[in-house]
Formats: sequence, C-alpha cells, structure tokens
Amino acid sequence: MKEVTEFQGDRGGTWRYDPSRQLGPQGGFGRVYAATAEDGTAVAVKVVDLASGVAVRLRRREVEIADRLQGVEAEHLIRVLDTAELDGKLLLVMERADRSLADHLEDRGALAEDEAIEILRDIAAGLRELHQASVIHRDLKPANVLLHDGRWKLADFGIARDAEIGTQTVTFLGAGTWPYMAPETWRGQSPTFKTDLYSLGCVAVELLTGSPPFRGPEEADFARQHLEEQPPDLQVEDASLKRLVLRLLLKDPAARHQDARAAEEALARVGEAAAGGRLAAVALQHAEERSREDAERAATEAKETRRQELGRQAAEDLADVLQEATDLIRRQIPEVEFSWNGTAPTIHGPEATLELHLDSAFRSPIERDDIIGFGEVVGGNRRGATGELLANLVYEEDGGRWGWNLYRFRAQAALREYRLGPPDREHGLSSRDFREHRQYMRSNVMHVFVIRKVALTADGIGDLYAEAMELPVPRE
Repeated sequence: MKEVTEFQGDRGGTWRYDPSRQLGPQGGFGRVYAATAEDGTAVAVKVVDLASGVAVRLRRREVEIADRLQGVEAEHLIRVLDTAELDGKLLLVMERADRSLADHLEDRGALAEDEAIEILRDIAAGLRELHQASVIHRDLKPANVLLHDGRWKLADFGIARDAEIGTQTVTFLGAGTWPYMAPETWRGQSPTFKTDLYSLGCVAVELLTGSPPFRGPEEADFARQHLEEQPPDLQVEDASLKRLVLRLLLKDPAARHQDARAAEEALARVGEAAAGGRLAAVALQHAEERSREDAERAATEAKETRRQELGRQAAEDLADVLQEATDLIRRQIPEVEFSWNGTAPTIHGPEATLELHLDSAFRSPIERDDIIGFGEVVGGNRRGATGELLANLVYEEDGGRWGWNLYRFRAQAALREYRLGPPDREHGLSSRDFREHRQYMRSNVMHVFVIRKVALTADGIGDLYAEAMELPVPRE
C-alpha cells in the first residue's frame, strides 16, 4: 500500500493525499485522489505528470485558469485551493465534490424534466461565471460537472482556453470529448463562448434521454453527425425546453444563444409559459424546422467543401500522371510537350495529340455515386484524324481511396446497330452518354457495351498516345 503523501502548497497550505484512494476514473490530464487539509477538511488532489516542456506549458493551463478565477464570483465552479510541484508532478488541490454528474446519470439514467432543468441552470450559471473571466471551458461533459455543497459545479479546466489568447499560441485546437464537441471544433476553428453552449445542449439531451445526441461510435462518425445531422427528436412535455435545447444544438454558432447568461435566463423561463396551446405548438414547429434546415444546410456546405478539397487533389493527381506520361513518351518522341490551358490539358507532338476535356460540373445521376472529376480523352494525328473520343477519366472512390480511373467501352459483338462509338474498337463516351449509361456501369446486367476500367497510369496515357498516332484517316 502506498503511503500518504504530504506536501506544502505554493499558497502556504499543508496537504496530504492518499495515492490508494483514487476518486473517479482517470481523466485526460491526470488522476484525482482523496486528500485532507491540515485541519482535516476533506479536499481532492489532482496529480499530473509533467513529461515534457510542451506538457508543462499545456498542463499548467489549469493553474493559470485557477489564478484567473481567484477574483471572480465562482459559486458554480470547483475552486483550486493550492498548487505545488513534487517529483516531476503537478499537484492541484481542489474542493472535494460528492459525486460527478456522470456517476449520477449512471445510477439514475434519464432524469425527470424538473430535475434536469435545475441541473442545467447550475451548469449554465457555471459557464456564465467562467465566461465572465474570459475563459472557455472546451470540455464540458457530465464527468466534468461535480456536486458540491448542494450545487452542480464545473471542474477540470485542463484544456480550457483563455478567450484573450491569440491563435498563435498553443491552445489545444480541436481538443475535446467526441460526443460533446461542437461543429466548429470538428472543423478545426478556434473555440468561442458559444462552443460551450453547444456542449451544454449535448449534456441537456443526455440528462433528458440518458445518452448524448450523437453516438458515433468512431471519430469519423461523430464528426459527420455533429457537422451534418439533425439531433434526434427530443420527447419532452415542455415545448419551451425542447426549443431551448434545439437552439443550443444549432450547427451555426451565430444562431445559438447570445451567451451563457442568455441561456441561463432562458432556462429560468422554462415552464413559465403554458405547455400547450396554439402559440406553443407553432413556436415549437418553427424551432424544429429551423433545426432541420440548419442540419441540411450544414450537410450541404460540408459536402461542397469536401468536393472542393477533393477537386484540388484530383487536379494535382492528374497533373502528376500527365507529366509522368509526357516524360515517358519523350523517350521515344523528344518533341512531345505537355501544357495545361484552362480545362484542356494537352500532350502534343509532331505525330499526334491527346487532349483532355475536363467537366468540372459533372454530377452522377445516381445517389451516393460521387464523381469529383470527369473528362473525355480526345485524340488526333497528322494524318487528319481529329476529335476521336478514345476514353474517359473519372476521379472516384475505390476501396476507401480516391483516384483517377480510365474507362474504355467496346460494343457487344452481336449488335447490329451501335451509336455510342466505333463498333470495331474501344472508345470513350460523351459526358451526356456517360451520365445516361452510368447505372449500367455499376451493375452486372448485360448492356450494349462491355467496359474496361483500370487505374490511370503514365503507361496508360502512353498507350492512348500510341493509339492516337494509329488512328486511321477519316473517311470522306
């Protein structure tokens, strides 16, 4: 059994903690142990390892925040009473709470509306006090809400951010706990006071239903849900409570409450108005519509942002392949050049030309068939062949990875009539025909053509250039 550790704090107190009596599970920045003051008062000591220079700076943030809060009204915040460093560890002496809200929920499950509202009022008051000191919590969750002296108070400011600190300093950008992280945090944006309000909305849903609004389970799932999905329908009797929670959970920070004080005041008004009646029903209907529209807009914006990012990636990937192909062709035909003018990258030489007609506006007609880049490969040669559609290029996802694929089509041998291209050799499709026949490319049903689809490579472009050189003289 480990012996009780006694230490002197920086503020003059004498404290003793018992390493064998851990209070609650380990947090992200240390363990908390039962401790006592010199007069026997029960306190808690948080022990944090100081492993590196960066860790020292970041993990002492809690000390800085504690100092910032010394002169602030803090009836709903767990106070840090003293600090010390001992054997490479940072020690934070705090008020000892009775239990955490996480433990309370584990014992009770979903709470009655009146109890949930009282707890939410305490949490909102704690956020108001914290924000008045220009501090953003950034990790609000039930495990960081503690019952002390009959009130629920905020604790654990290990990744809290001073709202006055510029983004050039170390600020734990993107840190937090997945089920409670606001959309702007997932986007990598700097947090604001309204970031804490979104987390308050997540906690509210958990109090009322027994679980937070989004359940992942993986990080990518949480990101998508917080960024794009509407919160699940909240089955509560009080329409004003439901409206309040829906507003806290809006994806757009500007649309949430003005600040923690406004949220606290809104919570104080919950239940004052009649729960039924025409006005309450219409107001709730508008709140639900706003929540749905907010999620739909966020999903559309996220998808378009992703398309733009993938579009830039596709352009760079294609440029690399075409340049490699040009280098390959030059070994046989030194005069060949590569140019990219607008939407028509071209490999041209004295014998033949390959031109890519890229269609940035191309969209697949099939749901969940994202095509980010599409192009027609057109060939011609010095014999007079021109505008021959040899193949298609498609930037699409295969097996979780994005890349350019080369599509070539050939008519079924038994066909008497075939209008999509030359019946005697492989060819490409116009963007209109490709879109029209896309569904057949994704199925195993018999169709007028057979498909050869391969990953785009420099060798593949070289073969197309050779084919362009061999194109026959056009018929009169």
